[in-house]
Amino acid sequence: MGSAHLEYPLDKTMRMRLLEQFPPRYADIKADHVTISLHQPDTMPQAQDISIVGRADSGDGLEAMVVSVDGDALRADGRPYHITWSLNPEKYRARDSGSLIERFAAAGRIEYFETPIALGPSRAIWIEETQEGQKSAPSGP
Repeated sequence: MGSAHLEYPLDKTMRMRLLEQFPPRYADIKADHVTISLHQPDTMPQAQDISIVGRADSGDGLEAMVVSVDGDALRADGRPYHITWSLNPEKYRARDSGSLIERFAAAGRIEYFETPIALGPSRAIWIEETQEGQKSAPSGP
């Protein structure tokens, strides 16, 4: 059994441009989506304005981008919107990014960008991931 989540995917062209602009610092490169929820909704949300507003790096294996969705920094569950950028898989998992941002925000350690990086609008998709790491976006609501 794998995991599942609701996400705003990054456009492949935008992802490549961002990876060039912000080279990942750790071996396992993610940088592919903004997580919205771990619960499947009845209808798929759509965001009009998604922006990267900052960056957090643990210095020991976890890097994440701080994201704003339609002006909100926090998801409905109170966790920060983010993009897991890269990680050391021996030490961290992608789900650790939200906690990293929370800790760094509380300590004033987020590197906020002078100019947010606009990613534009996006329609959410539901993703199911197998134990082997294969992702699928089944037809859903």
